[in-house]
Amino acid sequence: MRKLRTLICLAAMASAATALDAQPAQVSFNLFDNGYNEPVFLTHAGDARMFVVEKDGAIKIVDQNGNVNGTPFMDINTRVGSGGNEQGLLGLAFHPKYKENGYFYVNYTNNSGSTVISRFSVSTGNPDIADPNSELIMMTISQPYSNHNGGCLNFGHDGYLYIGMGDGGSGGDPQNYAQSSNSRLGKMLRLDVDGGTPYGIPPSNAYQNTGNPTQKEIWAYGMRNPWRFSFDRQNGDLWIGDVGQDAWEEVDHLPFNSDQAPNFGWRCYEGNAPFNTSGCQAQSTYDPPIYVYANNGSTGCSMTGGYIYRGGLYGAMNGVYFHTDYCTGKIWQTRNPSPSNYTTTQGAAFETYDLVSFGEDVFGELYLIGISSGNIWRIADTSTAPIAMIFSPASITVCDSSYELRAAGTPSMSFQWQLNGNDIVGADTLVHTITQSGTYTVIVSNNGYTDTSSAVTVNFAAVPVVGILTLDSAYCTVDPGEVLIGQPIGGYFLGSGLSGSNFVPANAGVGTHTITYAYDAGYGCKGQSQLSTVVSVCVGLAPADFLPGFALYPNPATEQVSFRFDIDAPAEVEFAVFDLTGRNVEQGRSSVLMGTFQHAFDVQDLPAGLYTLRLRVGGQAYTKTFGVTH
Repeated sequence: MRKLRTLICLAAMASAATALDAQPAQVSFNLFDNGYNEPVFLTHAGDARMFVVEKDGAIKIVDQNGNVNGTPFMDINTRVGSGGNEQGLLGLAFHPKYKENGYFYVNYTNNSGSTVISRFSVSTGNPDIADPNSELIMMTISQPYSNHNGGCLNFGHDGYLYIGMGDGGSGGDPQNYAQSSNSRLGKMLRLDVDGGTPYGIPPSNAYQNTGNPTQKEIWAYGMRNPWRFSFDRQNGDLWIGDVGQDAWEEVDHLPFNSDQAPNFGWRCYEGNAPFNTSGCQAQSTYDPPIYVYANNGSTGCSMTGGYIYRGGLYGAMNGVYFHTDYCTGKIWQTRNPSPSNYTTTQGAAFETYDLVSFGEDVFGELYLIGISSGNIWRIADTSTAPIAMIFSPASITVCDSSYELRAAGTPSMSFQWQLNGNDIVGADTLVHTITQSGTYTVIVSNNGYTDTSSAVTVNFAAVPVVGILTLDSAYCTVDPGEVLIGQPIGGYFLGSGLSGSNFVPANAGVGTHTITYAYDAGYGCKGQSQLSTVVSVCVGLAPADFLPGFALYPNPATEQVSFRFDIDAPAEVEFAVFDLTGRNVEQGRSSVLMGTFQHAFDVQDLPAGLYTLRLRVGGQAYTKTFGVTH
């Protein structure tokens, strides 16, 4: 459904940028490298190296001077089915914390024609070689036809992995996959790759509470073939080039944190034109494209989405979204100077065919890729005036002990970082690591020009302490279930036997189960906690809830906990309380004639955590878990 869009300005912009928005940049395209075998994508891993994806399954490393490593970073040719025009190894994305965990993600079609989303790891001994045996297949999506496979995947500013899926192919989306909540096809999927194995569902996904596992992954509907999409590295905005049917090609744009469940309208609409409106809503309920052009042969036939330029070398290109067409090579420049205000300029054709993708390096410089020619070009501008920017929200709270501020530009330029308006001694590099809160700016100089960025305010906060209360270490299959409490409140649980925040032993089944609680503080600071529990048949052991009138309160407790139950005949009552290590922290014994048995004990001196109450009443054993928090 269409929702109110609000542009959230996250990153600092140089004051000079506004004046540069008026005219199209005068761009040039310089051959950077050649000799690749059907290259389809170029990206980086947070350093100066560039990774070129080849359709048949190889990923090659090239440096800033165009020198290619002799050994590919990875080659999974035997796993990749690339016989179809739109099949092969199609996408690559490095984890935002790749330097720490070595994870990267690929999108390819396998030898059966299905889409595979997998995680791989870099080898432990060589940063230029991946481990092909480290593959963790996260999902496999059947493709009814060989075309419209999508292929792009990227990490957004929210830290989640976005996956663009085509509608499955053929023509006209004959099965209406793009509008169906029961299919991943024709969608943008969004996964929390740090929230579980193989992944979790972001709590802000619109349908994450539904019982339909496929629907939980869906972030956006109504796409035909989003072959290439990208995120603006400055403000997190999403830009999509969606390939049309046979009449219109379109560009879609969503400001960061705007729509939770956007629907771009296909197969109901192609661009702004009705296509097949059977069963569709009013056109106003869909998210319209911000630019369309005719699929007429002379203008183009297949949209190739690109990037917003955020490099520091060419100030005139700042804020320009570059996109092209596979069939004609025409280059478009689109600007978005204010919400719902778009200006698009169509340039002359650069190449007559085969421009299959753009690429972006770590410095924000842009590249064009020719699949048939095997060429890669670097985009430049005739003006050499730089622009000073810091790739960070204008105000940000971080939970790490240090934080990297990255300026736009390349190491060949001159930089001077400032804290609260004063020069920081020795802070003269492209990337500056900070450890204290304050307001930061950077002064950039190049080719006789100097520019000062807008300010970025950084506040350091403590890492959130994440935990789970009320989950016991052992359950019986006859237990009625346990309401789980996560701290801080506002996260979500993952694991078997879960029904929302309830752990149901019978649903989990006999065995050992790991329950995860994931919490996102909202400013990129995430944490998770895991606990294991064993579910057994437990003959002769019953939950304390089976006792008449049983109650344990409060749960969780802070100072004192009480329990009571009713007895209808004389009996011996034994009780004991254990922590998770098995240490006995409270015990007692009493002879009860009949009536209500009640006992209270202090917990204010006990560490916060989970505890187990074990009762024996008239020879029958019972158990109950409770939490202590302070």
